[in-house]
Amino acid sequence: MRVISGKFKKHKLATLKTASSLRATSDKVKAAIFNIIGGSIEDANFIDLFAGSGAVGIEALSRGAKKVYFIEKSRANIKIIKENIKTLNIDKTCYKLFFSDAFKFLKHFEDNLKFDIIFLDPPYNSELVEKSMVLLSSFKGINENTLIVAETSVSVNLNVPENFKTIKERKYGDTILLFFKFSDTNNNELQ
Repeated sequence: MRVISGKFKKHKLATLKTASSLRATSDKVKAAIFNIIGGSIEDANFIDLFAGSGAVGIEALSRGAKKVYFIEKSRANIKIIKENIKTLNIDKTCYKLFFSDAFKFLKHFEDNLKFDIIFLDPPYNSELVEKSMVLLSSFKGINENTLIVAETSVSVNLNVPENFKTIKERKYGDTILLFFKFSDTNNNELQ
């Protein structure tokens, strides 16, 4: 796995050797995410909610995100994220690393920070995207300008809360990327 663009371009990232439970976002899908997001990543506050190895959050920093919150509940994955951050010498002011269940993080977030982009990539074939979207409905770090990007299996049938509008979806093999806005009153939709 590697960083595909930006200031850390072509740097290799560590991953778990026994990653049977970890399905990394492919370079093709990662490129698609950031091509669709485009310039809105610049100076963005970004959450990598089911961070895994941290590859998507690190890609966001590489492409100009201001700050990334990595949320991960696996000790082994936290160790990998720390290793990747250290290898790339990422400034401590550019990230926060939370050893936490994603749902606990969403329920107990107390900072005044509003996030520009929230990336969800829980294990495929689970109801975790749907559960995350329900919690994001009342998340203190979200507003009508927040873009939510969900990566999941095409076989998952999602029922998201009414206050989220799907603004784009793209399929890549068995993967689907879904882009949501919190409110349908926002006119800055992706094209």
